[in-house]
Amino acid sequence: MGFRLTGQISASAGRSRIAVRRFVTLCPLLQLLLWLSSGLTFVSDREATADELDFPPLGRQPFLNRRERPDESAPSTGTMRRPSPRDGQRSADPLDFPPLDEVPTRDGDFAPPDDQAAVPGSMEEGPDWVELALDTGFDWTTQTVTPADLGVGTLWPFLHGRPGMAENERLAYGELIRLALARRALIPAGISESANADSIWEATFYRYRHVRRLAWQDGNLQLGITAPKLADPFADADQVTMTPLDTRLQVGTEKYSLLEDMRVHPADFVGRPVRLYGVFSPTGLIQAPVTSPLEGEPAEYQLQRGSLKALAGGEAIAVVDAINFIEPGMLEPSTAWPIEDRVEIPVLVKGWYVKQWGGTPLIFAETLQTIAPRPYREVISRSVTNRRRVSGDESWLYYETLRQLQLTRQEAQEEVAERERELRLQMLRKEVRAKAAEDQSRLTAELNKVRAAEGDRARTEELEQQVVRVRRQLSLRESRFQTWINDPQQFPLFVDVFRNPDYWQGRLLTVNGYVRRVLEYAGEAAFFDGQPLYELWLYTEDGQHIPTVVVTPDLPADFPTGAELVNSVQVTGCLFKMYVYRSQRETRLAPLLLAGRIQWSPDPQHVNELVRGGYISADAAIATRARAAEDERVSDTIVLLFSGLLVLGAVTVWGRVQRDRRERKRLLQLVDELPDFAQTPDSSV
Repeated sequence: MGFRLTGQISASAGRSRIAVRRFVTLCPLLQLLLWLSSGLTFVSDREATADELDFPPLGRQPFLNRRERPDESAPSTGTMRRPSPRDGQRSADPLDFPPLDEVPTRDGDFAPPDDQAAVPGSMEEGPDWVELALDTGFDWTTQTVTPADLGVGTLWPFLHGRPGMAENERLAYGELIRLALARRALIPAGISESANADSIWEATFYRYRHVRRLAWQDGNLQLGITAPKLADPFADADQVTMTPLDTRLQVGTEKYSLLEDMRVHPADFVGRPVRLYGVFSPTGLIQAPVTSPLEGEPAEYQLQRGSLKALAGGEAIAVVDAINFIEPGMLEPSTAWPIEDRVEIPVLVKGWYVKQWGGTPLIFAETLQTIAPRPYREVISRSVTNRRRVSGDESWLYYETLRQLQLTRQEAQEEVAERERELRLQMLRKEVRAKAAEDQSRLTAELNKVRAAEGDRARTEELEQQVVRVRRQLSLRESRFQTWINDPQQFPLFVDVFRNPDYWQGRLLTVNGYVRRVLEYAGEAAFFDGQPLYELWLYTEDGQHIPTVVVTPDLPADFPTGAELVNSVQVTGCLFKMYVYRSQRETRLAPLLLAGRIQWSPDPQHVNELVRGGYISADAAIATRARAAEDERVSDTIVLLFSGLLVLGAVTVWGRVQRDRRERKRLLQLVDELPDFAQTPDSSV
């Protein structure tokens, strides 16, 4: 199916200014009316049912809950799809895009979906709003797909393929920025009070790409090389038509590319929210003017422009304009951009497509999030609720944290985790000292008061013993803390996490133990492209038979996922929350740890046991190394045994030689000794 890429070319500067001013005046009002009429409704996730008697696989979490289907006897609201300009006829009824919790049926109507959990990665059971992209009559340029879409149905005056901007493009760019900054404040007005506005907003930056990808998989969207067609004699003079020429990216044979889609169909993306990962290099400040700013609005927006390169390979993928940036640990975004030459900042870009800027897209983002080994603890603490299951409102942050840990270095994460443990030990030690000082001060004051009043002797002795006990406990605890500082592995980290989850939530920690269970499932398609995830039950020495649930997208090579027990596993990850699950008789809590990867360092004997059990292939590299190490160990044992026998034989021979020498010496002394008859019986005669 072909797509028309159009760009408005003004006949004169005066005509373009008049058109832009009309567009600027009408666009905010139209967008506000469009949003308020959408009637978005979201609900919180369902409670666990009584028949869930086992730890539910996180592959079914996070899930999007749906409200119950309304009574069919109730009168229909008549909500329908907005007619496309490509449809044969238009309805006279005022139509709008459907609420995001309603599903477009095959006959064009919309109905609330079932109250079922959507399994991540399952296209059939995934988020139902993606069905919007599967209608062959769907017009991308006029239909709203996400709550963050800007100026849908408006003919933006951006000329795709040209770097730089003309005057009318700059004015339109300022209006797009104004709409983007105002749209976030409109989210609560269009949803129910029980819905999570932050979650809805963050999820919108994933949705448009996901809808496009599903349409491509279904054959309703083509990608490939584009080039101008022959001039259409019936087309307007200010329109340029382009069509895909190379359709090598066939359905199901190649991976969908958002960058390729934006390059081929730029008109479909103007004002649409997108998400990109890359390395940002600031190049300088620019200004985007605002036409007729309202009270309190700036006359122009100050933006930091920079190039965005791919995380791997360094290929330029976009030009990005951003107002500010934020790092882990920051409470508020900052505009203090590092402007050193050739500075490179790994970032997550959540912004809006503006135009095709030469060979790469121009993206506007209010805030760039830097990618660092340390998670965004403040966001996790604010957005994730402890002692509950993972809800649909937490999905975006769940997968963003996984991706962040997957992209950053393991060594850096371990350093951060070690520092977190040191800080925790210092904090606990300080608390113990403060509590001991407080108790000792209180007891001493009471003891002095009793002595001054010449109270009973028994009370005085009791207080004296309590003071001595406090000092003794402080001494013992100081000794214990010193032991933990010298050997951090002895610190009962699991116990502290279990008792103080609010402190550890969003922080990195390193745990060691053995794995008793491994589950594999696909990550959610919208947030993680359906990539495989692995859920491990890790038991630590101080865990008291309570598992630490670890979710990671990467396992070591030849990791025995089907084995009953895998030892020598180390994980450095972020405590996302205390996860609730049902055992056979009661509801329990377990730490949920998100990790980019895990480490496995088994001894050769354990590897050989796993090979004999059929959990590791005998041809695997780790099995080969284990056999070599085992043979070397056997050889070393034989050598040691033989050496021991030689030493024992040598010691035995040496002992016999020494004994013979002593016996010979004694006999010689007896032979050479002169007889002494002074003590004989005959000497008395």
